[in-house]
Amino acid sequence: MSRYYFHVENQESYTRDENGMEFDSLERARNEASDAAGEILTSDLRAGKTNVVFQIQVEDGNDKRLMTLVVTGAVAAQSRNASGQREVSSDRDEDSAD
Repeated sequence: MSRYYFHVENQESYTRDENGMEFDSLERARNEASDAAGEILTSDLRAGKTNVVFQIQVEDGNDKRLMTLVVTGAVAAQSRNASGQREVSSDRDEDSAD
């Protein structure tokens, strides 16, 4: 069993994993990082964030980076206009109008 550390970085902060978790393979550590990424993305989107970008850096006990999962997620609101056609808007559309 090896110990893996999962550090999370987003636009606002960096959280260093000081405890880590033990897994019998790098593949199982990657699965854990993928599960954590899904939970973070879901939590951020439910909190109302519309553009989510973060990464999970997986390191071994010697501070050697083994992989980085980069995650991006965006929400676009859809509505229908008077003729029934879909209209899509997002924060990005509003930003580019300036």
